[in-house]
Amino acid sequence: MRITWLVSISFAVFTVVAFLGFRFAPAPIGTMSTSLQPRADGAEFQRIVLPHDEPELPPGPGRTEFATNCIICHSARYVSMQPLFPRKVWKAEVQKMVDAFKAPINEQDQAQIVNYVVAVFGVEDERK
Repeated sequence: MRITWLVSISFAVFTVVAFLGFRFAPAPIGTMSTSLQPRADGAEFQRIVLPHDEPELPPGPGRTEFATNCIICHSARYVSMQPLFPRKVWKAEVQKMVDAFKAPINEQDQAQIVNYVVAVFGVEDERK
């Protein structure tokens, strides 16, 4: 009953927003604003611009390979929120992306990505 009600309300809100022509545009980094914008038919709509705060990728060995191969599927923030894993865990995570999620990453780039995430988001494990 609750789920049906929630779905109905969500659909109604979506329909109203779509019908009225509200549009949301990506914001430049670090900005947030609202303003009235003219529509093609002469009416106005409220434009809401939300801030975009994606972390910079720290420098390190393999940064280019990481940015080229990993950020196409998930954000840098997703990786930076992980615990400081040792090398063997990061290596298994990269391998999982290739095996389970079919990430098209060659073996040389995989090694560079592991080096990067260990250097920036991990710890060296003495046991390896």
